[in-house]
Amino acid sequence: MSKTRKILLSRSRVDTEQKFNEVPPESGPQASSADRSNSRPGKQKQLAKAEKTSGPIYNGKNESKATDHNESVSNVPLPKTKSVIRHIPPSFTEDEFNGLAAPYLPHIDWKYFVAGKVHKSKSKPATFARAYIKFSSVDHLLKFHKEFSGKVLKDNNGFETAIQIEFAPYEKIPRKMKSDRREGTIEKSEIYTFI
Repeated sequence: MSKTRKILLSRSRVDTEQKFNEVPPESGPQASSADRSNSRPGKQKQLAKAEKTSGPIYNGKNESKATDHNESVSNVPLPKTKSVIRHIPPSFTEDEFNGLAAPYLPHIDWKYFVAGKVHKSKSKPATFARAYIKFSSVDHLLKFHKEFSGKVLKDNNGFETAIQIEFAPYEKIPRKMKSDRREGTIEKSEIYTFI
């Protein structure tokens, strides 16, 4: 059976179980005996049994388990602390950029610099350099933005640009790569030395 078919079947089972477990308004605890006689006969026994074992039931759900999983996790978005600095002059190096952002280096958790490129052909426009920075707090990001946004930078070739600072579209940072334990051990292998 395909994976999507299994998912669809499980969803339809859940929907039918929810419809079956719903308490009709006329068969609730306040309903008269005449109203209860119109409801399904097995439903009253099922509700009474569930109420004894797991507490009061409202709308066919146990009150203690009525909270949705999403309600326990707060829906408040995390503050954005990663930014992109664009329109850095093409021949700017990473060292020059680090010198520019030196006062903020202690407050930076992660940074990545992408070098620009000046094409030999005059018909192709130069590719600007850019940098990605993740700050430790929003306050440091705002101070950095206030100081550097719109600042005109000039590189060694006389190329001037006003840099732009904006929130990064993707807030996560890459994981550190684990080193392979076997790296550099082939020379010690008996099979390799034999050949």
